[in-house]
Amino acid sequence: MGDADVRLMADPRLWLRGRFGLVALGIAVICAGTDAAVMLLFGPPMNKWRPITLLIAAIVVDLALAAPPRWVAWVAGAHAAVFILSPLLMPGRPATEPEVNNFGALIAAFLAGAWLRNRPAGLVLAGLIAAGVIGHGIERDPQSGWDLIILTSSASILLPGLVGRLTITHRTYLADLERRTERLTREREIAIREAVADDRGALARDLHDGLSHHMSAISIHAGAARLALADSPPGGAQQALTSVESASRSAMLDLRRLLDLLHGQPEESDRQAGLGSVEELLVGVRAAGLPVTLTVTGAERELPASLDVALYRIVQEALTNALRHGNGDNARVNIDYEADAILVAVTNGLGERPAAGWQTSMGRGLAGICSRVRLFGGEVGCGPEGATWQLRVRVPLDAE
Repeated sequence: MGDADVRLMADPRLWLRGRFGLVALGIAVICAGTDAAVMLLFGPPMNKWRPITLLIAAIVVDLALAAPPRWVAWVAGAHAAVFILSPLLMPGRPATEPEVNNFGALIAAFLAGAWLRNRPAGLVLAGLIAAGVIGHGIERDPQSGWDLIILTSSASILLPGLVGRLTITHRTYLADLERRTERLTREREIAIREAVADDRGALARDLHDGLSHHMSAISIHAGAARLALADSPPGGAQQALTSVESASRSAMLDLRRLLDLLHGQPEESDRQAGLGSVEELLVGVRAAGLPVTLTVTGAERELPASLDVALYRIVQEALTNALRHGNGDNARVNIDYEADAILVAVTNGLGERPAAGWQTSMGRGLAGICSRVRLFGGEVGCGPEGATWQLRVRVPLDAE
């Protein structure tokens, strides 16, 4: 039984105002009219108080079929009482006359099977059958034997009761399907939103890592060009401006590639850089004025594309922070291919700013590094080691 059905049974006002209540009222009126018409046409003459009382009782219990589901057991009990009351008020009725509440009793059995739980429904149906058998036994001499009376009484009550149970079971099954569909729809919408958020986060990290690196290089080269022009050594200014041009071009290429991804138009030729492109990255860093060396140990292997790009971006972000906050001493990039993991470490000299202040100033950069590493089940460690700052990233190669 669904939540809506429970609310209907708990609040009669909802039942009376709802479409189920209107349908139940129509059924009750039809049953009352039909049973009354059958009794008037085929029953005893309505010239004494006994048949009139019996007619009124049949109409009342039939109209009670419009009551909310919480009263189903009581309504079925009233119909059972009419079964027994009928032979007591009208003894000796001929066997050809139908039951005074025949149609109403069928609907009462149906409602009991539909609305009540298994045990209460079984008790109500058994009560109706017993009342029918007792009524027949009081009213008429069972010349054909009790077996036929019991069989017909049981069939006339059990069949509508089982149909009612089948109806509510089918309805409950459909309600479960609807709830399951709604739940799957909500889960799919949540998954889509999370996937979109993850994609946006990844693109934001790429924009931050790539553009911040190039813009830092542009800023350093522009400052060098300004100083070179002031001191009038033409060669130094030309080299610095050339580096500014190269860094800005790289920034524009990265921006265009990410915008193409946002528009759903990735180019195969614009494959994102990986660890194989670290040496090209170091060329730009050296041109910006930071000496840096690369050391690769272990047996190099092909990495999953997403991990390869993530590690490249991590190295790029670490060198960008070294350009911004380091003291310009020799920086080192170590890539170690272990048996079941890959270790990337970037070390550079500390600047004048305290290490805690530098860590705070990294902001989105450090958060982006941690996010990337967590996606692959890796570990991140960073902090000062003497006069240097070191970033260490270890990612298991079986995480993908």
